Amino acid sequence: MWYQRRVRAECINDSITKQIYINSIGEGYITPLQKPGKPKGPLTSLRPLTLLNGSRKILTLVTLRRVEQKIDEYTMAWQCGYKHGRSCADLVWAQRMMISVMARRKWSFHKMGIDMSRAFDTLRRTTIIDLLKEAGCSEDDIRLVSYLLSNIKLKVRVNSSLSPVLCVDT
Repeated sequence: MWYQRRVRAECINDSITKQIYINSIGEGYITPLQKPGKPKGPLTSLRPLTLLNGSRKILTLVTLRRVEQKIDEYTMAWQCGYKHGRSCADLVWAQRMMISVMARRKWSFHKMGIDMSRAFDTLRRTTIIDLLKEAGCSEDDIRLVSYLLSNIKLKVRVNSSLSPVLCVDT
């Protein structure tokens, strides 16, 4: 087992050092899933599920473990998304608690929501790298994240049909 890990690590290190991208790490398949309770047909009723290979998943988990503490320190305590031990349930609970207090005290308030599904579609990769630098991540960590964000080639799978390759590079 340790030998396989070492070989994988050496392969990835060599590819980054020699600037040779391992194609399988960037390949994935998008499978559209029907959102529950939504009408069948419109694209807005579908949720894309991206299926990635094992090599990418392993590299992603390794990278996450390397940057997680810096990101947790960088983000504020109220930030719940994608933090270890935190979830959307924290946000829902906090919102319900605030509404309860406001109603009990008869205070007026305004609530603003953000559609996070749209936010992820527009996040530029350069912004991610800049935030990692600002959070104090090492050059090696940034290099790993850059590696994961580059040369992404996806295909859409519907039933047994595959689309042409979609190159993602924003």
